[in-house]
Amino acid sequence: MKSTETSLSRSESLLKFVHEIAQAGLEYPQIVQTVAPSIYQITGDLCVITIKPAFAQLGEPITSTPIEPAIKHTLFCMLEALAKEQTPSVAPEELEKGAWTHTTTFPDEAMPQTLQAAQGVIKDAPISAVMHLPLRTQTLQMGEVWLVRFRPQSAFSEQESVIYQDMVDLGALAIENARLYALEAQRARELDALHTATSALLTSLELDVLLGKILDAAMKAIPTAEHGELHLLSRDTGKLELRAFLGYKDPRIKSIRSSSIAAHTLQVLQTRHPLLLRDISGMNAAQIAGNPDEAGDFSSVVAAPIILGEDVLGVIALSSGIKNAFSESDMRLLVSFAATTTAALRNAQLHAEMQKLAITDSLTGLYNRRGFYEIGRREIERARRFKHPLSAIMIDVDHFKQINDRYGHIVGDRVLIALAQNLQNVTRSVDILCRYGGDEFAILLPETDLYTAINVAERLRQCAAEVRITIETGVVHFTISLGVSKATADTQDLSSVLEKADTALYFAKQRGRNRVEVQ
Repeated sequence: MKSTETSLSRSESLLKFVHEIAQAGLEYPQIVQTVAPSIYQITGDLCVITIKPAFAQLGEPITSTPIEPAIKHTLFCMLEALAKEQTPSVAPEELEKGAWTHTTTFPDEAMPQTLQAAQGVIKDAPISAVMHLPLRTQTLQMGEVWLVRFRPQSAFSEQESVIYQDMVDLGALAIENARLYALEAQRARELDALHTATSALLTSLELDVLLGKILDAAMKAIPTAEHGELHLLSRDTGKLELRAFLGYKDPRIKSIRSSSIAAHTLQVLQTRHPLLLRDISGMNAAQIAGNPDEAGDFSSVVAAPIILGEDVLGVIALSSGIKNAFSESDMRLLVSFAATTTAALRNAQLHAEMQKLAITDSLTGLYNRRGFYEIGRREIERARRFKHPLSAIMIDVDHFKQINDRYGHIVGDRVLIALAQNLQNVTRSVDILCRYGGDEFAILLPETDLYTAINVAERLRQCAAEVRITIETGVVHFTISLGVSKATADTQDLSSVLEKADTALYFAKQRGRNRVEVQ
């Protein structure tokens, strides 16, 4: 009869515990946080659970009832000290696995000082017994469970030890199932996010658009992230520039300069390795104009370098105001997004190079006629809208056919290259230079009146006449003829101003070559 009652009591306790666990659903954090309170509700004993970092980023032990952090820490230190006192009787292999069960009972006169020091603030009664149980499945040791009993209750009975171990085993199984479910859900999110980021490469070749989409996908795949930043090294200055950001309310975050980039971002850039910081409270993060607190108000960070070949191109970083918000798997995932960013950069660079090739003359490096017209139309429209001066120069190499016939096309190409370099040396960076076709060149001079354009044309003529090209049989020199025109209020498009310059060029050639004419 007594055996039957014991069996029923055990079954009833286990059913209650299973019911409590079932109510928590399959969400991993909820399951972990439910086990200790559920044991307390059934047994009335204080329950303390510690889980290894590999299974949960909890930061501190879980208790069945709310306890102030300082007191919780003291209690946990007491329990660890107590375990060390009792371990000599435990087999070494069991101790190493953490799979040992032990119960300690304290008579009034034998209460350890470590327990006496804090028990009063935990509960207004002496501790009568402590039980240690492993939190385990058949293949995994996930942590430890401590049950603390207070007087006037008696010590733990053998029957209770069996029931409690059954409860803890069920709790461990529920935690492990929830953990596996969470891992699968995380993998699904990661694959979906990586698919989204990779798909973004097919939707746009605009680099800033791509970077924004990749950062957004990374934050969705790592939902604990509250802020995201993507920095790239500037080719011109060699300094980090913030190219994409999410999660910040103040748009002036864009004003971050390389001198105020957070230390962890610079560390990733310099070491070329990903970085996981679980708690950076108090570190001085990047300062921004207008709202420095927003840029620095975070407690954990995960960051990864963006690498192309041997070069580090930038850093992608996520942050959170919560400690231990990121895990090793989050860091590995962010490395994958960094690789996707590298692919985006390569695609954008290839696109930019193809665009440049489409509008660039392969021999001289100047704009070809297509590129010249694309940019020239915008300059004509701007000059008309704001009533600013604009002039054009057409240039032709004198007797170029004779140079080709006498010296060959290779020398002819060298003449064209030398002339292009001469044009670049004399003109400004804002001037638009073009190899118009064959031995003809065109220049568009924004913010330039006709008188100034004539002076520029004359300098070009003089410089070209001084060029000497050394070949095996001697030295080749050449001259150029130039026609100058200006845009007027009646000028409708680029072609009209170029036609006038071309007419002036015709007159220059008719009147003896090696001269400047105006139309």
